[in-house]
Amino acid sequence: MSYQDTIIGVLLDVSGSMRCNIKGRPEGDKGWIGAVFKCLDNLLDNDIKGNHKIFALCVGGAETGVFDLLKTLENGRQQGEQGFESINLSHEEVISWACVLLETNGATELRTWAPIWKLKREVSREDARAVLRLLTNLLENGDDSTMRKIVFDILPRACRVHVPIVADIARFKNNLLQMDGSLQADNEDIERVIRQIKDLVVSKIILDESITAYSISRASSILRMSTDNKKELTQQDIEEILSKVEPYIYGGTPLNEALTKCHRFFSSSQFRGHRKMLFVLSDGAPTDTATQAPIKEMHDSEITIVSCYITQDNLRNPRRLYATEQPEWKRQDEPFSTSGGLLGLFGNVLNQLLQSNGASFMFNLSSSVETQSIPRTIFVKKGWTVDVENNHVKLFAQVNHPDLVNEVTELAKNILFCQDALSDVLTTIDLDLYINQKLKGFQVSRQVGGVCFAHATATVMHLATHRIVDRYQGRVPADFNVFNRGCAYPDFHKLKEKMIDQFGRTPEGNLHDDGAYTDEVLKKTCPKLRLQVREVDLQGALAAVTAKRPVVTDFALNAQQWDQFFRFYRTQPTGILPKELIQNAHQPKAELEGHAVVLIGFNGKSLQFMNSWGTDWGDSGFFRVSNDGGVLPLPYVRFYDVYWTLNDLYQCEKEAYRIKGRALAESHINRLKSLQVATHMCRLCHKSSKVIDFKGNMKEVTCPKCYRKFPMKNAGPDILLAVYLALLQVKESK
Repeated sequence: MSYQDTIIGVLLDVSGSMRCNIKGRPEGDKGWIGAVFKCLDNLLDNDIKGNHKIFALCVGGAETGVFDLLKTLENGRQQGEQGFESINLSHEEVISWACVLLETNGATELRTWAPIWKLKREVSREDARAVLRLLTNLLENGDDSTMRKIVFDILPRACRVHVPIVADIARFKNNLLQMDGSLQADNEDIERVIRQIKDLVVSKIILDESITAYSISRASSILRMSTDNKKELTQQDIEEILSKVEPYIYGGTPLNEALTKCHRFFSSSQFRGHRKMLFVLSDGAPTDTATQAPIKEMHDSEITIVSCYITQDNLRNPRRLYATEQPEWKRQDEPFSTSGGLLGLFGNVLNQLLQSNGASFMFNLSSSVETQSIPRTIFVKKGWTVDVENNHVKLFAQVNHPDLVNEVTELAKNILFCQDALSDVLTTIDLDLYINQKLKGFQVSRQVGGVCFAHATATVMHLATHRIVDRYQGRVPADFNVFNRGCAYPDFHKLKEKMIDQFGRTPEGNLHDDGAYTDEVLKKTCPKLRLQVREVDLQGALAAVTAKRPVVTDFALNAQQWDQFFRFYRTQPTGILPKELIQNAHQPKAELEGHAVVLIGFNGKSLQFMNSWGTDWGDSGFFRVSNDGGVLPLPYVRFYDVYWTLNDLYQCEKEAYRIKGRALAESHINRLKSLQVATHMCRLCHKSSKVIDFKGNMKEVTCPKCYRKFPMKNAGPDILLAVYLALLQVKESK
């Protein structure tokens, strides 16, 4: 198991209380029902790499209460496909065989009602095989009642009655039409019959109440009804899914039962050590109040729960994450009519008995997380606000429009698969310090080895010291004087130059061509700054980034691989380096050249690094490499986590954090929250615009009013932060 391994659960409410939401909107099935299935589809992002698993439960089955959606759909597909892959039958032969089976069981005039040529034109190959499979299964199992249902209830009477050749045929035809169908099938007749028979295919599926976890790619192909990797569900896909599950839904809302099943499944030994997330989409409180959901146990098991509450209320601000329960949620919902008369009185009594409170239940179900766990990109998504209470926020959102469900699922994905380690320091530290090496004779185009070790290690150590509130300036070792007088934080350039002098020069004072060993530099330098270092695997590196700690990274390539590396980022500076490009240039006995960089972020598709070759290289000094299930395109890669513990702090620093830590955290969150309203006046056109409307990169930005560019160093910290987060957001969506 690696940090990449994640198990995601999805609970989709398809209960009776959702029926009015699904059917009663002007969008019809494109509204809430589309949102329910697109919610799952959005989580099934094929571009997300790694050994992730997902399961999806429908809550609200009419008979079973809770059933596995993906397993049901997979069974439906196999029902129509199993057993015919090895039989070489043409489309026409499959239809003819199905007709023979129906004719021998009573539909003697089937081919008179619908000739083979017409059936071949109107019935798809997949549907024909599904019908034939059902019919053969019915015969093999001796299921006469279902066969009779098809012949006598689904097929029109014209398929069973021979038309006499008499002079009064017109009167016979009229009588027959008045009964149940025409003598000759039209396209709609055939479509109706096939649809009803396919519903029977679904009805023969045994709904397995156990849970099955699928890989992302497998679940995606099951949901999208194909294996052609379509980017999103089409309306036809949604209608097909609905046709399969609709006979079983619109029941109660046994959320407690579903949550109990999920907790038991998450707790199984196969997922020990996995990251766990549960996404719940519902419009109400549980109806199975006799069962107690293990909500506390799920929170204690570190299952991250994201709740999306569907409501028809007119919300003032639906794009909001809450920190505390709102007073209006205490009012009881009204799932039953309270109109006048006896029915209204009965509804009022039921309301008082049930005490439904969907928003409150879903809020308390959701996880409370530290604000550092919230992807910073949400602060530049227009319209979203984030409440903060004691540096925590609930992963709970209310939505009153289907489109908003997609935004909440994006948030859920990003919590797992997208984090960065720099956004919290951008307003206080100039990244130009770290990206642009200021060393005489430095050549960006081919410099590897050399002094990169000092740049990467100094960057991470410098940032680590800045995470200490009011770092104490005393007791500095005499042999490592890298501090400005009266300043508690090390000077970056002096820190870097000291390491170059100590580790990167020959006895004659010249720079080593091969630089120095990164691990040796860190082990000898970190203790002098009251820091610790440990080599970690990819799991530990991504965990450190999630905790806002950049990670020193070194790797080694041969000459041909370096050529591919430089060529790729010269032609695709914002691209993601694929593993095949480097692997194909592997030479077992070739000499290697090492390089050190800083890991500063990741998402489901790539890792993001900060280089030290200037803002003209790569994506303004940054670059990305693919992350395919923990397999990186960088060979011989090693990660070093630089950190400190409470034991490394002086008592005055602990006291400073106690006094100032909360205020500093809230100040930073408030700065992030203010990005949506903050403005900046362009020095070129002297017009003000919102900072989130400025576009660009870490080198330069473009004014949204005059469309002229100016250097980022003249933009101010708010634009710097907004542009950085916007760049992360773009990379997530690609």
